[in-house]
Amino acid sequence: MSDKDFYNVTIEKQEHCCSACGIDYNVYTALLEACKEARKLYDELARGPLGNAAKFGPDFEPMSDEEILEIRKALESAIATAT
Repeated sequence: MSDKDFYNVTIEKQEHCCSACGIDYNVYTALLEACKEARKLYDELARGPLGNAAKFGPDFEPMSDEEILEIRKALESAIATAT
């Protein structure tokens, strides 16, 4: 299953998959959301300021340091919960 297919699985299938694998659904959800936020941050950083301006227009404002730190905290929290 590709990553794209995995992310598009319905909530019911995710719950079933998690229970079948023995993974707590809340842990799974926290990790998935943290990974999505990290992917968004990576995409923004990879495009750079000119790429983001071209994609989103001149009014685009990059993520603040606080927003980036919140993503980092969410990742750390999800990892800590999963381990």
